[in-house]
Amino acid sequence: MRVSVLENGTILLLNGTHYASKELKESLKKFDESSHASFASLLQEHQLFDAESSCFYLSKMHDDRIMHYSKEHGMLNLVSFSVPVSFVELFAQIERSGESARRLVQNYKEQFAHIYTRAINTSIPQDAPQNIYTLWGIVSVVLGLSETFENATEQLIENAEDYGGEKGPRIDYYLEKEDALSADFDYVRFVRSGMSYKLAGTDDNTLSFGYIESLAYFITDTADAHRENLSAKNIALGGALFGYRRLSEMVCKNLKPNHTICFNRELPIDQ
Repeated sequence: MRVSVLENGTILLLNGTHYASKELKESLKKFDESSHASFASLLQEHQLFDAESSCFYLSKMHDDRIMHYSKEHGMLNLVSFSVPVSFVELFAQIERSGESARRLVQNYKEQFAHIYTRAINTSIPQDAPQNIYTLWGIVSVVLGLSETFENATEQLIENAEDYGGEKGPRIDYYLEKEDALSADFDYVRFVRSGMSYKLAGTDDNTLSFGYIESLAYFITDTADAHRENLSAKNIALGGALFGYRRLSEMVCKNLKPNHTICFNRELPIDQ
């Protein structure tokens, strides 16, 4: 069994199922998607089946989802996180997103030619999960934080943990339809904003921290929208990405004033 203890005393079970009841473990077998199983376990552990709740499931090994539950409509998928098929296609998508973006890519090619060349010659695994963890790995290669895709995400996280400041640059975490509650995540803007900061001279550790800090703000902003528009009274957090203490602490600090936060009590944070 491994746990992580946050500053506020919250204990996150990272792995180990010895404390979970047989009924709880059996109920997880009803779900094909890990995100749904995680959300269902949180609803069951906290007895939330009569309350409006939203869930942020951010994994390392499974597809991410933002979901909502109500007694009337059940469990709904609201946000998915797709990833580009290749770095060549990613840069092409950025260029197609506007004239300023086209100039951005051109300037990036000129100023960081070695990073750009290495990136377009790097493969994105076709079986990579559709999640933020994979997207962090992609942006880590684009920004030259890592020379290989295999260790790229962990390098970004390590850089962020080494950052000694309190604030990072605000990275664009948006949905493709900004004002919508249900839409795909806009990974083009997510990568493009990091490239802009890189061109402006932002160092690697500061950039890396910005990607993690901005995710915490994205979760908070989305949770606030769910509270206002979907009457979400509880915010459930599941998935292995919340095993990173600094991320979880930022998320909890931002959410605490306006939301009831629910982590797993018996099961590990990822199933």
